[in-house]
Amino acid sequence: LAMAPAWLRLPRIIFAGLPGCGKTSLAMAFGRAFGLHTTVYSAAGVSDGSFAGTSRQWSTGRICVPGQAIIQARIANPLIVIDEVEKAGTSRHNGNLTDTLLTMTEPTSSRVFHDPYLEAPIDLSAVSYLGTVNDADRLPTPLRDRFRIVHVPGPSVQPVPAIVRRMADETRTTRGIDPRFMPDLAPD
Repeated sequence: LAMAPAWLRLPRIIFAGLPGCGKTSLAMAFGRAFGLHTTVYSAAGVSDGSFAGTSRQWSTGRICVPGQAIIQARIANPLIVIDEVEKAGTSRHNGNLTDTLLTMTEPTSSRVFHDPYLEAPIDLSAVSYLGTVNDADRLPTPLRDRFRIVHVPGPSVQPVPAIVRRMADETRTTRGIDPRFMPDLAPD
């Protein structure tokens, strides 16, 4: 990252591990640590190529997901976390997520990605992509080649108190609960 261009783009990584081991939380923590606008996109059950946007000729036309993140963040280098990548559909009847990701993560084509809603090329070369999977072997080979696979082990007993403290903090924050009304659990 120190030798990167003037803007930050994370290396493409897919975190692989058992359900509930913290892969999505880890990916989101990367976004927080680097101050990147983060969008979590659930791939589970996605059975089309709408991640790439949809034509404005349809009543539900929209710009591609990375383009939406760029507009929301008002920066060219948001982070897209693609959760449960291996659970996306494989049919190509209406496009598919894997093929779209291959185009969006290839250095040359990402600079001139043709968005069907804009009907023009859009530069997605600064967008960072992280993913999560339970089983990396279920990923198509081209996608495994495009991303570094990092295996995330399940937590051992030692870090459980810190994990529980973090979960309690997140619960208090998201629900707006005063810490006096929801104190931390005992360490044991």
